[in-house]
Amino acid sequence: MKKLLFSPIFVLLLISASFAPSHAQGVPADSLFVAYKQDSANNCASIALIKANLNAFGLNGIYKERIIDNNTREYLLRDSSKILLTNAELQLAREKFNADISPATTPYLKSIVDVSLICYAIMAKKFPHEFPVLAAPTFEENLAYISDVSFNVKYGTNLLGTGEYFFIPRGRYSGIRGKIGAIVWSPGHTVFANNRKCDMPGSSANFYKFTKSYLRFWGRMWIDPREPKSKP
Repeated sequence: MKKLLFSPIFVLLLISASFAPSHAQGVPADSLFVAYKQDSANNCASIALIKANLNAFGLNGIYKERIIDNNTREYLLRDSSKILLTNAELQLAREKFNADISPATTPYLKSIVDVSLICYAIMAKKFPHEFPVLAAPTFEENLAYISDVSFNVKYGTNLLGTGEYFFIPRGRYSGIRGKIGAIVWSPGHTVFANNRKCDMPGSSANFYKFTKSYLRFWGRMWIDPREPKSKP
């Protein structure tokens, strides 16, 4: 299985001097479904959040990157928070990501993986602020938590600093057609979804009424910057 060998330096070429407009084109859902899949780790909530945010804000819309020195980078998020990450922390995030990226064979799909890796590290660094009761003292421990524990995604919606727009929860089995940045969940699993597909293998990806996945993933929420802000 192909492992994560891409350098975050590559992503510098993709990040503009300012955030993409909130209405800018996000990463197409079909590309997010293909680029990588959850592997052996219990990191479904983390991967779903990353893919949903990329679908809503695009590759250039989640953070702005600034090099502090040869060892440290600063990431300015949409909520104005600033996250400092060292090369060692970024490398550790790559090692803990535990995703199958073998389908990412084109430059565009590789860029999705690279941005996702940085998002993964940002989430671990922001974890103590969003989950103070669960947080551990070190980056490594918090990274392990988002990698090995499927946290309740409803309470982690600002782990990438996009909480200004808030994931908008709806009732059980509500539709997601026409929505961007959608996440669906059950007590045992959480996945990114779009219209009539969800981030599952084979026929399980079908997501319309009365299909197995539609009935399984009864929870619905989405983050769409085109909609008014609404808290859970």
